[in-house]
Amino acid sequence: MTKKSKVTSKNTSKIKTTPALVDDVFDFSDIPENDDSNPIQGEDDAPRTADKYEDRYVAFIDILGFKELIASSVRGSSEVSTSMIFNALNIRHESIENNFFNLLDRKPPIENELDFKVHSFSDCVVASCKATPLGLVLLLFFCWQISSDWLSKSFLSRGGLARGNLIHKTNEGGAALIFGPAFNQAYKIESEIADLPRLIFSKKVRLDHLSIKHDSNPENKRLKAVTSALVEKFSDGPTGIDIFAHLRNDEFDPSTQSYDGDAVQYERALSSHLNSACDTPHFYRKIQWLAERFNNAILRSAYADKHIDTI
Repeated sequence: MTKKSKVTSKNTSKIKTTPALVDDVFDFSDIPENDDSNPIQGEDDAPRTADKYEDRYVAFIDILGFKELIASSVRGSSEVSTSMIFNALNIRHESIENNFFNLLDRKPPIENELDFKVHSFSDCVVASCKATPLGLVLLLFFCWQISSDWLSKSFLSRGGLARGNLIHKTNEGGAALIFGPAFNQAYKIESEIADLPRLIFSKKVRLDHLSIKHDSNPENKRLKAVTSALVEKFSDGPTGIDIFAHLRNDEFDPSTQSYDGDAVQYERALSSHLNSACDTPHFYRKIQWLAERFNNAILRSAYADKHIDTI
């Protein structure tokens, strides 16, 4: 007979893991980090030289209805192809960074100053950067660029942005990895809080955005204008990305560039989604919300003729 081993209590330690509820969003930054005086059995296999958590901003963005999109691509649908899905998830973040700094009319900083990292997996895109004012606005621009580009392809998105302890590695020759309380919070915001097709902020990100918006330094005037244009407070409470910022606000892009092509694609995509959702009220409500936001954005613009009938 095999003798069973006893598990004694002296080899375990209790760790508080219950997060605090802040503004209806769990603040995972309250979860204590482990140290040598409070070990967790079986997980300390990493070398002592392993990377430490960093204070970073992180965005988690998800394509809605991805399972159905994959099924359509397998069936050879003319509306959804594998190349469309591939191109949507094959993010060229260097070009997005260049667009951002061109918009600010300033040179990019040295590479490791913001440490901007992006990778995709399945139906999700994750991006993070160091917790600096410039890093936050770059991440906001990235989220706007991705979500608006996906909508032009008729892909709806939802996401969460958070700040806190994070490890994010995209080293060549090794698998990309990301983990930490900040990622947990961004994922929770996307999956449990956002509800509608939108990208919303944690409390820390919201407060940091307000600090930039109210910065009196004249050197940050353009940075303030961009973040003010990209961000808005939604009627049900949260603050998040205005996906139609470029149609609504001239301060976003003071150039003479026309976004008529975007307006046409958004109108087609949202109208198609509304028609498809007529028999599913719960989904129709979400598309209707986004379509009404589109209508409000173009109301007094050159794109007003693209108005969508949502009733």
